[in-house]
Amino acid sequence: EICLPEDLHLSKIHCYLFYSKTRRLFAIKDISRNGILVGSQKLPQNQFVFFRHTVQLSMPGGSYILELIFPEDSNSR
Repeated sequence: EICLPEDLHLSKIHCYLFYSKTRRLFAIKDISRNGILVGSQKLPQNQFVFFRHTVQLSMPGGSYILELIFPEDSNSR
């Protein structure tokens, strides 16, 4: 669980985020009203989207950026 300060652009529960160590992927499901951006692409709502690489998620209004870093990617940082 990741908790952020209250923000008018964020839903009470904005998304579900899972990491599978065995499959080596992140799964994100946007359940918000205002969405989540990966770059300039808005994630589809109410569908799981899978990532197998480090990715930055932008919350509405640009207030928050969440970076999901894979362990193998963090060695090169």
